[in-house]
Amino acid sequence: MNPSCNGIGTQTSVSQQSAEQDIASFCSSDISSDAQFPFNTNTDDSALLSVTFQDKFTLSQADCNLFFKRIIDGCDGNSPDNPHNRKHGGLIQHPFGASLKFVAIGFNDLQCNGLQSANWIPPSIGLDAAAEFCGTAALTQAPGQRQSIPYTDGNGWPFTFSIGFYKQYTFPLQDCINQ
Repeated sequence: MNPSCNGIGTQTSVSQQSAEQDIASFCSSDISSDAQFPFNTNTDDSALLSVTFQDKFTLSQADCNLFFKRIIDGCDGNSPDNPHNRKHGGLIQHPFGASLKFVAIGFNDLQCNGLQSANWIPPSIGLDAAAEFCGTAALTQAPGQRQSIPYTDGNGWPFTFSIGFYKQYTFPLQDCINQ
C-alpha cells in the first residue's frame, strides 16, 4: 500500500531522525481507538501523528511502525531536490480500516548549498532575482524538469535561481512573482 505524499515542494518538514523518533514514541504500544499526538512543539521538527479508525480493530505496534515508516520512507527520499532528506509527511490507509497521518508542521530554513543561513542573500537582491527569473524563465515544464537562471547583482552576490517541477505545470507569471 503506497502513501499519499505531501511532497518535497511543501514548506513544512522535519528531519528524518526526528520523524523516526516520533514514530517510535507514537507506536510504542498497540492502538485500538483514534489517537493524535503532537511532537517537538514549536520547533523546526514539530509534527503531528494521528490514527483514525474507520473499522474496529487493534493496530499493532509493529503495523503502526511499518505504516508510518512507509510514509517517511516512501515519500521525499532519493531526490536531488531534497538533499537533506527532510520529511514532509503524508497519509496511508491500513487495509483493516484505519488512516495513519504524519503531518510535518516544522518550518525549516531553505538550504543554500547545503549550509543553513550561512549563504543567505539580502532580501532585496533575492526579490530582484525573482523578478528577473519570472520575467525570463519558461514557466511551463514537464515532470522532473528544472528551470534555472544564474544571477549576479554586480556586488558579489552570484547565485542560481531555480524551480523544480514535480508534475506537468504552467506557473502563471503572477504566481511566480507572488511566491
